[in-house]
Amino acid sequence: MAWLCNGAVLSAIRKAKATGQPAPEVPPVEASQGHVYIVHRLHTADAEDAWLQREWGEVMLSEDRLADAAVHFEACASHLSRLHIIPLCTGSAIVY
Repeated sequence: MAWLCNGAVLSAIRKAKATGQPAPEVPPVEASQGHVYIVHRLHTADAEDAWLQREWGEVMLSEDRLADAAVHFEACASHLSRLHIIPLCTGSAIVY
């Protein structure tokens, strides 16, 4: 369950950006228009919510906006690190 982050995608995007290569192909994720609308409204209302940052990153992935997705995944990680929650790409977390 990769609900906290997608480390492989983030790593590939960072590597491509650092080497000046085009962003890697990521399998498309389907997001309904209703889901996109609701997540956008919630994210706009509370941009400091780590889980909404993560979900908006997933929406950006579904729209093939990889660089934008990486920004939101990194914001999610930053917010979670301030809460002392270490996200693992396995879908679990360690709380200190």
